[in-house]
Amino acid sequence: MTGRLYWLLGIFDRIYVHPELQLSPPFFIYGRTAEAFEDALWVRIFDPDGQPYSEIRCDPVPLKKAPDREEDWPNQLQIIVPIQLKLKKEGVYWFDLAYRDASIGGAGMVVNFRKLDEENRGTDTFE
Repeated sequence: MTGRLYWLLGIFDRIYVHPELQLSPPFFIYGRTAEAFEDALWVRIFDPDGQPYSEIRCDPVPLKKAPDREEDWPNQLQIIVPIQLKLKKEGVYWFDLAYRDASIGGAGMVVNFRKLDEENRGTDTFE
């Protein structure tokens, strides 16, 4: 079983955060995995020092199978989570997708401090 995490409303791998406000722009995390219906799915966030920062629990949902599905077809699970974070450090934040206390995938997001204005938004990758 493998899982994937994606950032939605613009695919990005870096955000800019105002150095004094330290608040990320709102964004969504999208995750997809298979055969993860019996226990909670977790999104665990680690700060740039590798320390636990936060976690999101996605409780299991009942599996509904369509009548025309074959038994050996994979059962996919998708999550979408709106999120906004207080980010006190610059660097790479790691978002780990876990099921039954085992990591099944993840993604890193770079956070840089920069004062933002009307032309420069938090998820733009400008220089």
